[in-house]
Amino acid sequence: MLPLPDNQYLEIVTVFHTDRTPWQRQGVDQLKPFIEAIKSALKITSPTWGNDAKL
Repeated sequence: MLPLPDNQYLEIVTVFHTDRTPWQRQGVDQLKPFIEAIKSALKITSPTWGNDAKL
């Protein structure tokens, strides 16, 4: 987290998803729901870097 003026912070989330094994829970890929939850909570319409095409 990076401090910003007015006692606010910028949180940077980096997701590495080449090997999807760690994202598996009971045989279901959790990466896409995780990304969607972050985007929804932060009201993000597109990633700053990269793309969502392979999710």
